[in-house]
Amino acid sequence: KRYPLDIEVKTKKGLVTGVIDTLQIRALDLNEREHNYKDELQDNLKNVVLQAIQTYLKPSS
Repeated sequence: KRYPLDIEVKTKKGLVTGVIDTLQIRALDLNEREHNYKDELQDNLKNVVLQAIQTYLKPSS
């Protein structure tokens, strides 16, 4: 964690590490990107991440 708005990734099995830069979240389209399921975010962090994403979403007009 380098910046105040970063969220440290903590997974259930500890297989994935790093940070989520909440200011850089723009889009995530799993149909357009190749991905593999490795691990699951700890339950206590799921809402933290979702709230951070919600904060930066612009309401549709």
